[in-house]
Amino acid sequence: MEDALRPSDHRRWTLRGLFRSIPIWVIPFPLLYFGVLSWGTVGDPIMALWWHVRHGNYANFNGHSFRLPLLWRSTSPDRGEIFRLSHTVQLNLDHAVGGIRNEQQAEAFQRQILATYGRGVEEGRFSPETIRAHGLSFLCVHENSAQPWALYMCVVPGTDWQIGLTGGRAGLDDARRILASAR
Repeated sequence: MEDALRPSDHRRWTLRGLFRSIPIWVIPFPLLYFGVLSWGTVGDPIMALWWHVRHGNYANFNGHSFRLPLLWRSTSPDRGEIFRLSHTVQLNLDHAVGGIRNEQQAEAFQRQILATYGRGVEEGRFSPETIRAHGLSFLCVHENSAQPWALYMCVVPGTDWQIGLTGGRAGLDDARRILASAR
């Protein structure tokens, strides 16, 4: 009978009881842990949206502006420009070591890339592509592959630009639209 009158020694397992039994400083650690894990997934879109709020929809490279889709952003490394969708998909605009190419040199470079990479592989794996935008022609070589490291490289006659896409098919259509928007 005495046991029935004595208060229970164990805590009730309710949410309130749980929070009373765990020190308050322990709670932020799981939140921080899951925040760090999810930043790789949600971090790039958040940074892209923030970039668009601050800069609008256009990024500049060498006196020309490019319209970036909403989830893309621009970064400014020491040389060149990177338009980035995620840590694995980005469009790199840079200055080539060889200097400015005229129309014939740019076309020769495009043919050379096709011949070099197309040697020993099935026909049609690499194809030339030209994107025209407001006085600029992007002479590109595209690898028809689903691999994330598939080749997509462009040169622009009359400039020293060299453009490459990393990330393969994931950003290919957006990359084409970004280049076509150049003005």
